[in-house]
Amino acid sequence: MKTRSQTRRRIAISWALEAMKTVLGYEDIRNIILQYYFPQINNIEDMRTFDAFQQYETRPYIDKALEITEYCEDIIHDGAITDIMVMTAANIQIAANDHLTHYQSYIIDKSRKKVYAIDPAAKKNGVGIYDAAVTETVVFPIFRSYDYDCKFVHLSNPAQTNKGDVFCQTWTLVILLKALEKLYKNNNKNKFIGVVDIPAPRPKVNKYQMLLEFFKDILENVPEVGRELAIEYLEVVNMNKTDISEYCSFEKIVEVDVVELFRLITAGEMMD
Repeated sequence: MKTRSQTRRRIAISWALEAMKTVLGYEDIRNIILQYYFPQINNIEDMRTFDAFQQYETRPYIDKALEITEYCEDIIHDGAITDIMVMTAANIQIAANDHLTHYQSYIIDKSRKKVYAIDPAAKKNGVGIYDAAVTETVVFPIFRSYDYDCKFVHLSNPAQTNKGDVFCQTWTLVILLKALEKLYKNNNKNKFIGVVDIPAPRPKVNKYQMLLEFFKDILENVPEVGRELAIEYLEVVNMNKTDISEYCSFEKIVEVDVVELFRLITAGEMMD
C-alpha cells in the first residue's frame, strides 16, 4: 500500500510529464531547443510546428492541410533558404471530436532536394501503431511534385510501440536531434543519416531513460523550457483540481517545484 507521500509524488510526476509533453509541442520551445543544440542552422525562427487541430465551422474543413502545403511551397520557392530547414506536423484531425495527435518531423535539405521524415512509431518493415498520415498525404506529395526525394529516417527500433506512450512530441524532437547530429557530424559531405538508434522495446525502462536524460539536459541548459514547464504544470493541475483532491492534498501538488522534481524522477517512475 502506498503512503501519502508516495501517492502525492506519483500524482505530481504524472502531471509533470503531461506538462512536459505539452511544452515540447510548442513551436517556439522546439525552435529554441534546436538553436541550443545546432546553432549553425539558419532560419530557425522560420521553422514551423503544426498541431493536429483545424476549424470545423465552415467547409471544406481542410485549412490545416492548406496551411502546411503553403508553408512547404514557401520553403521550396524561397531563394534565401539554401541549406537545411526543419518542420514538424501532427496528423490532421478528421472530425471535430478527434483529439488523437501523432507528430512527425522533417529535415528538408534544399541543396540536395531531399526530405527526411521522422515517424517515431515507424517499424523497419513498415507502419507502426500509428499511420504517418500527414507525411504520406500532405508533406511528401507537395515536395515530390517539385522532384524532391522523400524518405523516412530508419530507426533501429520504433520509439512508440504502444498507445500508452504519449510522448510523440518528445520522440520526434529526440530523433530529429540525433538525425541532425549525423548530418553535421565530421562535416558529413554526403549528408547521410543512416539508422538512428532507439533502445529495444524491452526492457521498456531503457527507452524512458533516454527521454529522461533529454528532459534533464534541456532543463539544465535551456531555461525557457523550465519557465514554460512551471506555467503549464500549474495550469494543468488547476484544471484537474477536483480529481487530484480525491487522492491527496491539492495544495501540496501546487507547491511542487516541477523543475526540481524532474531532477529527481527515475525512468521507472515514468512508467507507473
